[in-house]
Amino acid sequence: MVEAPARQMERATPLPQFRWLTVLYLAANPLVLLPFAAFLAHLLRVPWFGPSFAISRTAAALGTVLGLLWVAVGLLPLDRLFPSLKEVTEASKTICLYAVGGRLVPLRALAAATIISASAAICEELAFRGMLQTGLVSAFGRALPATAVQPCALAVQAVIFGAVHSYTSSPAYFVVASVSALALGSSFAVSGNMAVPVAMHFVIDFVTLLATHVQVARSGESAQRELVESAAPIARTLRSVLLGPPEKAAWQERPARGS
Repeated sequence: MVEAPARQMERATPLPQFRWLTVLYLAANPLVLLPFAAFLAHLLRVPWFGPSFAISRTAAALGTVLGLLWVAVGLLPLDRLFPSLKEVTEASKTICLYAVGGRLVPLRALAAATIISASAAICEELAFRGMLQTGLVSAFGRALPATAVQPCALAVQAVIFGAVHSYTSSPAYFVVASVSALALGSSFAVSGNMAVPVAMHFVIDFVTLLATHVQVARSGESAQRELVESAAPIARTLRSVLLGPPEKAAWQERPARGS
């Protein structure tokens, strides 16, 4: 009988564990936009809060209703018509796994989702709808017919927003993010109140993040590992930044069988 080694080391990518540091990292990413947006708004004298800005129950209610309607659209089985949308779902699950962890802990998930969603809603709306869209309206107003100004501003900000959110190898996430930006931009254009798209954005991210967290937590370790080890751009980025390079991955020890 040949004696086998007592233990054999096998490399495995570790599953993300919930960390408040990761929550703060994800919440801090959109904050990078604010200094630039604020500087440009001051320099160009852009009214980035909108001409009818007011933090009110009406604005909050309108943004909430619009956000829930957008979430409802996302529940439609559109991936049957557009299979590439499955990439968007997988990317969202991957982000959620790193943000909230793989275990279902409701109160912790609520707190993390609130922090991440609030940061994205406030910072991205001020930057893309407040500064960029309003700035484009002002710039296009000097060169385009009045009827074309707002549609062109909406389209350009949506394309830029989509490009920043290209989390998949195909254009799927770009398209979804761009369409979402059109909806958010339209709510700002119609209301003239930054509080509306901020509330709408928050509701979309908050509800989606919590619903996705439940799906990911119930999917099991095998499905979670597939998300982590995916070749999708967002998976590679999060794996590199939050888990470290491959040589620092955890090692699993498994007994080797011998005869």
